This record gives sequence, C-alpha cells and structure tokens, in this order.
Amino acid sequence: MERIGLIGTGIMGSPMAKNLLKAGWPLTIYARRDNIKKEFKKLGADLALTPAELAAKSSIIFLLVNYAKDVTELLCAADGILSGAVPGTVIADMTTTDPEFPRATSKQLSAKGIDYLDAPISGGALGAQNAQLVIMVGGKKEAMERCLPAFTPISKKVVYMGESGSGQTVKLIHNQLSYTTYVAVCEAVVLGEKLGLSAENMIDVFNNGTARSFTTEVRFPRFILNKKYDMGVPFSTAYKDISLAREVTESTNVNFPVSSWIYKYMKYCMDRNAANDYMSTMFAKMKDILGHAEEFR
Repeated sequence: MERIGLIGTGIMGSPMAKNLLKAGWPLTIYARRDNIKKEFKKLGADLALTPAELAAKSSIIFLLVNYAKDVTELLCAADGILSGAVPGTVIADMTTTDPEFPRATSKQLSAKGIDYLDAPISGGALGAQNAQLVIMVGGKKEAMERCLPAFTPISKKVVYMGESGSGQTVKLIHNQLSYTTYVAVCEAVVLGEKLGLSAENMIDVFNNGTARSFTTEVRFPRFILNKKYDMGVPFSTAYKDISLAREVTESTNVNFPVSSWIYKYMKYCMDRNAANDYMSTMFAKMKDILGHAEEFR
C-alpha cells in the first residue's frame, strides 16, 4: 500500500484526510496549528515536523494550499519536500493555479525522478466531507494511475485530462462556468423578488425545469434561502480563481463578455471588503450591486 502524505488541512484538506484515514490509508500530515495536530494524532495520523520529514515518509503526497507561491515554498525551502522526497515519489498538487505553473514544476521535478501531477478538485466543502469530489488530472498517466486507489476514498470521479497543465486549465474553465451560473441565478431571483415572486417558489420552478443547477439544487435551498450564508469558499479564493481564469481567457485573444462581467462582479465585492465573506453571501450583496453600482447599469 502506498504511504500518503498530505499538506493543507483546511476546509478541503481536513475532511479529505479524515476520509483517507477512515479508508485505512497510512497517512502523514504536516500542519502548523496545534489543534489540527492534536485532532489528527487522535485519529491515527502520523505527524511530520517539516515538509521534508513528510516527504521522506510518503510515496504519494497531496498538496492543498492557497497559491502557487505556497507550493513553491513547500517544495523548495531548506526543510521542504524536495529535501526529503526520493525518486519515484508522486506529488498530486490539488491547489488551483495557472496552467503554466504545473508545466514548469513538472519539468523541474522530473529531473529529480519525481512525478508531479496537477490534480485540482471540485465539489466544495460538502464534496470533501462526503467524498464526492471531482479530481481533474494533468501529467503522466502512469503517475495518475498510481494515485487512483488513494483518490477513491475522497472522490466520486477522476478525469484524466492529458499533459501537465490540462488539469488546471479545465479547473479554471469549470470554476468560471460555476460562478457564472451562480451569479446568474442570484440575478434571476433578485429580479423575481422585485416583480413580487417568492424566492422559494422560483427555486422550486428552476429545479423542476431546465434552469436547474448545483446552485439551485444545493446552494440556495441549504445556505441562502434560510439566510445562513455559511457555506462556500471565501470571496478571496473565488476572486483568485476568476482572476486566473481571466488570464487564461485573455491568452486566447478572443473576447468572452460573460466571463468579463463575472470578473467585474467579483472585483466589485472584493473592493468592498468581502475577501473573508463566504461566496454564499453573493445573493445578499446582489441587491447593492444592481441598485447602486454605476458600472452594472
């Protein structure tokens, strides 16, 4: 059995690590927070003091951090992963980055005999908790196949996309579409309410018609209609993803107006101190966006 290392025990990584342990996988984690260390020690995980120590104990390493620069630091610091990893190690990087980053990193690590996969995930915190994630993989197919048994306890679907960078490319396009759908539903419900309709009745219609989506089936019923707004990634994460998607879009030299408008919505919220708010609060912010922002009239 492969030995799994995992770095990034946040909203996504923590439930994924727990699902790996439940499935019986030998797991080593590296974490800075004492409460996380105590929790996972009780659950049976091995604790590493440094990324290098984690790498020395692991044949497959999962990374779930915020930015490409965080991945680079984990890899290249004096006590980083590359100081402990041996040839034959597979690194599955689930961080969302620009597609060029995995292409360059894969080439760099290949020279050391280490396989690097871009393996971003979709499904949100609920998907992580319920092992219902989708994993999009770019890189060597043989390395992906080695990871498949370890992907099984944390996901419902693994899609091999092709060469390095292709996993990140589809992730950015996916997130662009997901946020576009979300914003469109928010607009539709605000419109209906202004015309005297019930939000609950509209969502019921959408879910039984052709307008249904994850937003209408999960986000609105579970987190928005009840005004809890307590689920979803922070705006800062969504804005990062949309900004990366915008860069990929611009690289095609083709104008995609819908994508441009979604970026404007996100930037409007970020400019008004929404960085730490859940994305589910977008619906509550929509009335301000549509009623007061000149750029949206």
